[in-house]
Amino acid sequence: MASSEPKQELPLATETEIVELVEAFETGTLPYVHWTHRAHLAVAVRYVRTMPHDAALTRIRERIGAYNACCGDPTGYNETITRLYLMRLRDDTVQGIAEANLAAELSRASASYGVDWLYGYYSKDRIWSTEAAAAWIEPDRKSLDFFVI
Repeated sequence: MASSEPKQELPLATETEIVELVEAFETGTLPYVHWTHRAHLAVAVRYVRTMPHDAALTRIRERIGAYNACCGDPTGYNETITRLYLMRLRDDTVQGIAEANLAAELSRASASYGVDWLYGYYSKDRIWSTEAAAAWIEPDRKSLDFFVI
């Protein structure tokens, strides 16, 4: 069952720590208390680095669904948020903005793409709607200003 405990950040300061987090996430052994925004980004950064965009999107969609189900959080997936972050991270890689080191890239992405970044594109009502959770919806605050794959 999804925990109501406060979330706890893992250091994720090395590539090894990120790879271990991704493995624990994929096998459903990552404690739910560690499934933070930064942990989501770590998985996304790793997937963007290791597979084509469509494969990364399919994999993260499936794995978040499976992880949430095993943790008792069947409504925790948001398609719009997932796609938006994957597109942003992929674009950063294509544009040469992304850091070469995996841990440095996670640090950069975490600092750059927090909730305020998300709310620059979407109102809270729109991004947290059942429609946004179920399928991609366009932003209502401003158009995407980066390459859309």
